[in-house]
Amino acid sequence: MFTDIRKHGKRPLWIGEDIWAELNAAWGSEEYTRRDQNRQNRASDVEGLGSLLHTRGSVPHTEHRRRLVMNFKYFLKLFFSLY
Repeated sequence: MFTDIRKHGKRPLWIGEDIWAELNAAWGSEEYTRRDQNRQNRASDVEGLGSLLHTRGSVPHTEHRRRLVMNFKYFLKLFFSLY
C-alpha cells in the first residue's frame, strides 16, 4: 500500500500533512535508497535464471538420498563406460 503511495507521490486524505512530510523525508534519505536498491538486487534476475526463490517446497531426507543414489549410479555407469 505504501509502495503505491510513494510511487504516485500524492498524499492520501487519511495521512496527515506532518506525517506525509516525514514519510517523504524518509523515502528521500540516502539510507532508504540504499536499502531499496539492495532489495531490488535481491529480487533481480540472476544470469537469466529468474529470481532466486525456493518454490518446490520441502524435500524429505529420503528423497535427497534417492536422488543422490541415482546420480551416483549414473556417474559410475558413465565413468566405467569411458574407461
